[in-house]
Amino acid sequence: MMKKSELNGRQENNKQNDALAASAEMCLHCFDVILADLMGKNVTDWNLESIPATSTCPLFVTWDKKSGEQYHLRGCIGTLAPRQLRVAIGEYARTSAFRDHRFRSISLDEVQDLRVGVSLLVNHEDCEDCL
Repeated sequence: MMKKSELNGRQENNKQNDALAASAEMCLHCFDVILADLMGKNVTDWNLESIPATSTCPLFVTWDKKSGEQYHLRGCIGTLAPRQLRVAIGEYARTSAFRDHRFRSISLDEVQDLRVGVSLLVNHEDCEDCL
């Protein structure tokens, strides 16, 4: 059974996360991060000013590759633990592009055929078990 103080804390967290939404900027950042890595550039100063520094939530980054007229999964990694978004979006862009063990690492020549999705898990409910 959840204590009232825990419930109030989660409700407050959900209110803060209500304003969070994945954006085109977040998706562009994913491409910037993997392109910098693929081109051997060491970029440490990413401009993500539109994402409040205190924003945290669970997230997933998904890469799909176009094949003919359809897209197919190319990598997807995320976390159910809340993470600081300004940092985590880039980390999970890299992890899903280069360390999803179901696929080989994304290469530079594939980038033109990729699309990316950023999923922010907000307003979810924890459960004790599946029944």
